[in-house]
This record gives sequence, C-alpha cells and structure tokens, in this order.
Amino acid sequence: MTKAKDPSLSSPGNPSDDPSLESLVARFVHHMQVRHMSAATIQLRRTYLKRFLTWCDQRGVTTLPEITREVVQSYQRYLYHYRSGRTGKPLRFNTQVSLLVPIRSWFRYLVHEQLTDVNPALDLELPREPQRLPKRILSIDEVERILNGADVTPSGCVTAPCWRCCIPRRCVAPS
Repeated sequence: MTKAKDPSLSSPGNPSDDPSLESLVARFVHHMQVRHMSAATIQLRRTYLKRFLTWCDQRGVTTLPEITREVVQSYQRYLYHYRSGRTGKPLRFNTQVSLLVPIRSWFRYLVHEQLTDVNPALDLELPREPQRLPKRILSIDEVERILNGADVTPSGCVTAPCWRCCIPRRCVAPS
C-alpha cells in the first residue's frame, strides 16, 4: 500500500496550482533550505537561476517543457560569448561554471521530485579552465644549483634543502 503525500508538506505552493518557472525555483530554494545548505549558496543559486529564467523569457521560453537541451546549450554559448558591459572582457570559465551548475542542480531536483520527466541539462558539459604553463620557470643554472646543493639518499630521494618543493613526501627524508 502506498502512502499518499500530505498536501501540507509540499511547500511552497503546489506545482499543479502554479506551474510557473518562478514557483519551481521557489520550491528548489525551499529544498536547499531544508537540506541546510549555506545561505550564500542558496542566494547565489537563486540569483543565477533568475538570470537564466530572464534570459529564457527574453527568448519566449516561459514554461518548463519549452526548456530543452538546445535551450540550455544555447544559454551556455551565450555565456561563452557574453562580454561585460563595464570591462568588455568575457566571463571567466569558472564564472560560466558557477552560472551553469545551478541549472543542472535545479533540473536534477525537478526530475527527482517528478515535476518533469526530462532533464535537458543532464549531459551538459561544463567549461574547463585551460591548462597553462607556469609564468616563471627555473633556468638551467637555477636547477643545477638546487640539485647540486641537495643531498640524495641511496634510494634516490632528495633530502635537504629542497624538501618543501613539489617532491612527493614519500621521497623526502628529514635531514
């Protein structure tokens, strides 16, 4: 025998009464509060979701079924090409990720709560920060000076003076 849901527990609002995107975001915010997420995280996710919904509304996407995989990917491209009105610079990759993660979480929540059958953000690939070389690397002379001043144990591990650099701890013997 399945247990019927108590309608008083489905706060805030019943999605069948108000299927607006804003009400679904409000339910998601309530869900995050119940899970004791930090107030800052909740506020940022709410803000970023409202930004996404504003973008959708400007394109005539006003209901949940209208948000498709293509819409989410289009928003991701928009973020990639977006330029700050103040500086003219593009959004950094980690900023783009910060704006996309709440959308992915929101749809995961909607599917989990059976408010939708489709998760258009399911296979969303988040931008990755490009790998960069260090700005300054050691010259050959600097490397030789370090290695000439270092003690090497019979096992090949470096002891002093370089034990605090990027050498694995298992290879560092105290001097």
